[in-house]
Amino acid sequence: MEQTKTELHTHLMGILPAEKFLGFLSQYTDCIYWPIDGPISNASQTIPIASALYDKEVLDSLRIQHGTQVDYLALNNMYATRTELLKLAVHKVTTTISEKLADEHLDIAEDKKKKIIQQQAEQGVYNNYINCCLEELVSQGVKYVEISYSNFKKTLGYSIREDLKDKITCKFLLSTDRSRSTRTLKQQVKDLRKAMDSGYFVGVDIMGLEVPFSEADLDYNNSRSFQKKLEILFDELRQHDNTTLRIHSGEVPNTNNTIITLQMINQIAETKGIVIPPPEIRIGHGIHFTPSKEYLNLLKKFQCVVEINASSNFGLKNIQDYQDIPYNYYLENEIPIVLTTDGHGMYDTTIKQENEIAKRHTTPEQYETILKIDDDILERKVK
Repeated sequence: MEQTKTELHTHLMGILPAEKFLGFLSQYTDCIYWPIDGPISNASQTIPIASALYDKEVLDSLRIQHGTQVDYLALNNMYATRTELLKLAVHKVTTTISEKLADEHLDIAEDKKKKIIQQQAEQGVYNNYINCCLEELVSQGVKYVEISYSNFKKTLGYSIREDLKDKITCKFLLSTDRSRSTRTLKQQVKDLRKAMDSGYFVGVDIMGLEVPFSEADLDYNNSRSFQKKLEILFDELRQHDNTTLRIHSGEVPNTNNTIITLQMINQIAETKGIVIPPPEIRIGHGIHFTPSKEYLNLLKKFQCVVEINASSNFGLKNIQDYQDIPYNYYLENEIPIVLTTDGHGMYDTTIKQENEIAKRHTTPEQYETILKIDDDILERKVK
């Protein structure tokens, strides 16, 4: 069965399945701290990775087992656990480098030396980690991926392995939280500019726990104005080619955040007299909305792409059944959708499994349309 070849919605810490994540750590250490509650130093014991690989409690701290449901707090704890364990690998490499340099005289201050060693360790571990993630994606048939991550500095030393170069194209989205103030976002845009100049980053992912827009969010004169935040991002992204602006929206019921966001984008376009895209607007989830002509018209006006993450939406209780996913609504109204995982390792799924779910809940003609949309995006992204 032919399946989709792009992965447009995934997060760096969520790509590797639990077992493979532990396998990655085994390159650096034989044991992990356990249980992890915040910083590694708070853990009370160690457990051999060889044992952890068969310990359901450990594995379930790194994934949402497929078919089960958890709340967002549990998800955040899983991401925190993965992040802390990756810090353990960095710590091990830092120690190794420091020991090698212990007897060498370097004509630099001690604090600067520590900073350089830390940076080298982080870049080495993260470069290896990213390539392991790409190897995992290649094994699932992915040809193009956009990975969301919040710290571009940890990817500065990134280079794709030679054996992967002809198999997959990897780009990153710099993730930011919707709750940031406009002042903070302006500072982050400076990071975005540097990230875009690296050639590996192609846009922004606006994340954060989705709640209804507040009065401050909707007040253009407020420092929390969401429209102002969008303007700041548009001003930067339009300076570069083939960019992406993904908005996590429509994850939870009774928010109407997606159409409000599209209305804001429309206001920006009309006020500034610009045509959008670029950047490409993607709706990350788009499960919950009030059907209307305005919603469809705005999606079409900005050539939006809706990302469908079936397993993650079920795993986080955003839906109670896969039949709740509006594949048909979008396709019948000629709105392009793509099948994505939201981090298949975190949600204990695969690209193939997401395709199978979509195939069960669409007609053969609709599924063929999904494959055609995927092919078109792949051709556009990989030039």
